[in-house]
Amino acid sequence: MTTTDTDMDLFNITRLDHVASWWVRLQRDGEKIDRRFRDRDHGGTDGALAAAQAWREAQIERLGPTPPSKASHMLTPEARRRNRRAVTQTGVTGIGVTVKEFSASSVPYVTAYWIDGAGRRRQTSFSAGRHGVDGALRLAAKARAQTTEWHGEPARTADELYEAAEARVRELVEAA
Repeated sequence: MTTTDTDMDLFNITRLDHVASWWVRLQRDGEKIDRRFRDRDHGGTDGALAAAQAWREAQIERLGPTPPSKASHMLTPEARRRNRRAVTQTGVTGIGVTVKEFSASSVPYVTAYWIDGAGRRRQTSFSAGRHGVDGALRLAAKARAQTTEWHGEPARTADELYEAAEARVRELVEAA
């Protein structure tokens, strides 16, 4: 992915057609600032955009540029994949343990997460109470293995996922 001049022209600027204005939003070190530029106050859409861009540039000059780690539009595809890599409690990306609270008890579930062919995040959970820890993990590993990759990691078989997550999943379920 390359950054075009058009991308940079609208960086941190959003068009709000329903109120005929441009909205600039910036954040640095927890400080959030924003401002709207109405078309009617700036002689039309182009004038409002020019005013928004000028204000944005003045604020960036005051606040300093976005730190490189946060400027994802400037990162290579490989760097973006590394930044998206999931933090996992089980040691296996795409398999986790959740606990569902009911009025009389709490039940641990082994959950599989993946991205479907349309790019949407999907998940399914299997009850350790119903299937046992082993059965729930095997079902989750099978569900997770249906994808070819996850955040740039190569595809793994259900057995590989099961073996990699087994010890940690058992610890998490016992602690639940």
